Amino acid sequence: MSSFQPRKPAGSTQGGQFDTKPHAAIDMGDVISDARPIIAGQCFDNSEVGNWSYEPSIVHICSMRDSKLAGGWGGSTFIECDMNGAQCTQTDFSDSEISGTSLMNTSFTRGQSKKLALTNTHADGMRFTRMTSPDMQWTSVKGGYITIRGCEMYGLKALSCDLANMDIADTMMDHAGFDDTIIACATIHNVSMQDAEVRGGSANAMKVSDSDISQFALMDTTACDCTFTNTNVQNMYVKNTDMRRTTFEGECPAAGAQFVGSDLRGSNMHGMLFEEDDHAHIRDCNVDGLRLRRDQEERFTFTNCTGYIIWS
Repeated sequence: MSSFQPRKPAGSTQGGQFDTKPHAAIDMGDVISDARPIIAGQCFDNSEVGNWSYEPSIVHICSMRDSKLAGGWGGSTFIECDMNGAQCTQTDFSDSEISGTSLMNTSFTRGQSKKLALTNTHADGMRFTRMTSPDMQWTSVKGGYITIRGCEMYGLKALSCDLANMDIADTMMDHAGFDDTIIACATIHNVSMQDAEVRGGSANAMKVSDSDISQFALMDTTACDCTFTNTNVQNMYVKNTDMRRTTFEGECPAAGAQFVGSDLRGSNMHGMLFEEDDHAHIRDCNVDGLRLRRDQEERFTFTNCTGYIIWS
C-alpha cells in the first residue's frame, strides 16, 4: 500500500492537493511592487542611449554626461543621475520624473515632455527647443540662464525654484504659475502668458516685449525695474507687489489693469493704451513719482493712494 499523502495547500485546515473544499485565505498585507526595469550605477558618458522598447524604466545613480538620449522614456524615473550636457532629441519624457539630478547644459529638442516633473535638480544652461511640454511640474529647480525657444509649455508650474536670467521666446506659456520662485532678470519675447501667475519670489528686472500677458497676475512679489514693451497687459492684476521704477513703453493695451496695495513709486506708464471707455484702476498704492500721460488722465481711477503723480 502506498504511503503517499497529498500535499495540503498553505492555509488549509484539511484536505489534500486535489481537495475542492474551500480553504482559509492568507492575508498578504500591503504589497508594493514596481515592475519597471531598473538601470543602476551605469556609466553612459559620451554614448548613445536609446530606449527603443518605449518601456518605462527606473534609472538610478547613472552617469550620462554628454550622451545622446533617444527613444521613449515616457513614464520613467531618473534618480540622482548626472545628465550634464546630455542631448535629448525627439525624445519622449511624458509623465516622467527627474529627481536629484544634474541637468546643466542639457538640451531637450523637438520631443515630448508632457507632465514631466523636475525635482531638486541643478539646471544651469538647460535648453528647451521646439518641445511640446504642457503641464510640467518644476519643484526646487535651480538653474540660471535657462533657454526656452519655440515651445508649447502652457500650464507649467514652478514651486520654490531659482530660475534667474531665463530667456524665453516664441513660446506659449498660458496658465503658467510661479510660486515662491525667482524669475528675476528674465527676458521674454513674443510669448503668450495669458492667465499666468507669479506669487512670492522675485520678478525684478524682467524685460517683456511683443508678448501677450493679458490677465497676468503679480501677487506678493517684487517686480522692480521691469520693462514691458509693446505688450498686451489688459486685465493685468498686481497686488501687494513692489513695482518701483517699472516702465510700460511702446504700445501696451491696458484696459482693465488693476494695481492694488502696491508700490509704484518712480514707475512710468506712458505706454499704456486705452480704447474709449477703457480704464485702469489703482487702489491703496504709493504712486509718488509715478509718470502718466496727461491725455490719459481720465483713463485711470485712483482710490486711497498716496504720493505725487507726474503728469506729462
